[in-house]
Amino acid sequence: MTRFILLTFGFLGWAWYEMSGGAAYQAGTSANAEAVAEAVQVPEVARAETGAADLTSVSQARAVPAEIPTPKLDVTLAAAAAETPAKIAPAPAPAVTVAAVDVRSDAAPAAPELQILPDLREVTGNRVNMRNGPGTGYSVVSQLRRGETVEVISDPGQGWVRLKVVETERVGWMSDDFLRIVLN
Repeated sequence: MTRFILLTFGFLGWAWYEMSGGAAYQAGTSANAEAVAEAVQVPEVARAETGAADLTSVSQARAVPAEIPTPKLDVTLAAAAAETPAKIAPAPAPAVTVAAVDVRSDAAPAAPELQILPDLREVTGNRVNMRNGPGTGYSVVSQLRRGETVEVISDPGQGWVRLKVVETERVGWMSDDFLRIVLN
């Protein structure tokens, strides 16, 4: 293996030597770069003077308002051509009778009962430690097995949830990586 590595480095060194010009190498620009420079002729660019005296002369220019062309249309609206009638009297409004309806009731309105469902989750790890606090620095309270159902009491969103085991009602903390939501 060592011979192969040395042979590979020797070949790469020889290839680099040949690609850079070999024995005919001369320091400076290559002939290829000179040919490209001759083929591409760069136009000369004149630089403008940016003195302060030239910039003040710009403020002497005056703005001339442009003439707004007026449309030349030979169109007359029919409403404008007709003479305006005297005053148009409004039509008499029909009489409307409003009936009073008593909508009060002695019965209290029935409020729909909202049932708050517990946040049930299932343990996904084989044996997961339930701890006394949110972190691995806290002591282990119990170990839960895969498939056990727990009720989440609080989820602060920091990777640990406070939970209660449904069967034993023990309370502790567990990483939310080992829990999945139970679909009812």
